[in-house]
Amino acid sequence: MPNAHCLCPDFVSNHIADPVIFSDVFMGRLLNSDDQIILDEGGLLDLAYTKAVSKSTDAFTFFKVWQAGLNSKNNGKVLLAPNCLNDDDYGLVFDVTRVAASTFDKKILAVNNENYRPYLEQMSSLRISLYNLQNIMPQCISNPFPKKLSFDVLSHDIGWILHRLARTKSKGNSEDDYNDHLRNMLLCKHYEVKDQTREGDSASRISAGELDVVIESNNYLFSIIEAMKLNSLNVAYINEHYSKLLTNYNPLGITNSHLITYFYGRDFEAWWGRYVIHISDIDLSSLGLPSSTTKVGTQVEDMPYTSLKKLTQYFEVDGNSFSTVHYAVKF
Repeated sequence: MPNAHCLCPDFVSNHIADPVIFSDVFMGRLLNSDDQIILDEGGLLDLAYTKAVSKSTDAFTFFKVWQAGLNSKNNGKVLLAPNCLNDDDYGLVFDVTRVAASTFDKKILAVNNENYRPYLEQMSSLRISLYNLQNIMPQCISNPFPKKLSFDVLSHDIGWILHRLARTKSKGNSEDDYNDHLRNMLLCKHYEVKDQTREGDSASRISAGELDVVIESNNYLFSIIEAMKLNSLNVAYINEHYSKLLTNYNPLGITNSHLITYFYGRDFEAWWGRYVIHISDIDLSSLGLPSSTTKVGTQVEDMPYTSLKKLTQYFEVDGNSFSTVHYAVKF
């Protein structure tokens, strides 16, 4: 039987930034189901949620994605209760749930039940249940449904994530921060993601190399993602990262990979033009590829956003084809 859920701000701030919980609970159980979400006409709960997630960039980003999903529903998913005036978050959640007009079973999703002790007697008489995360999460929340992998779909998803990243991140953040965002959003899309895994050789060939992001399929390598932060056409730096991606960090010869540039310099368009020329004309010997490797072609793709660029470079070695997708995103 469907339920009507009212979320405590603590529940949102404590759980929404976890990629698996976000995907399986917030997007799955709460959004893409027959259950209702109880809010108030005055927008006080929305304000409380925004304040609760304001100290975490990831929590704020995930909340905005979930909020956009709620706003897109026009089939009674959101149940707006009459205005309730209460300066206390827990009292507000109780009041909104109490006056909401629904024949569904009403549930308050909380983190600490003790915060609702003053309302327990009334909740019992009104048949309002107090739930925690374990009451609503799927039994296999730590094992998301396996994703049918496609390199084309993966590349499309990476492009979408980078476009979201450019909209929500400031240029002062580090490369690791950007990679964390990329990893978290890929996890939300049910990819098997590993980050900064020590595999292959480092550039010096002395120690194990550190991969930025690895996509696996049933614990086998599927694709490798390497990222760099640039403000100019630093040819040596680009070649170093490209070489890491294709040779040092790729001892198994994975045929599909991604090289991402987080660009924070001036004149993105001019820089991208020079980047395309450099990649198109790159000397394969500088990347450490076998002498039998040949370039098949370099294809620049049109993107819907001027701040996001994409090209794909195709190779052939010993009769086998492989490719690398290059993304550049402007901050």
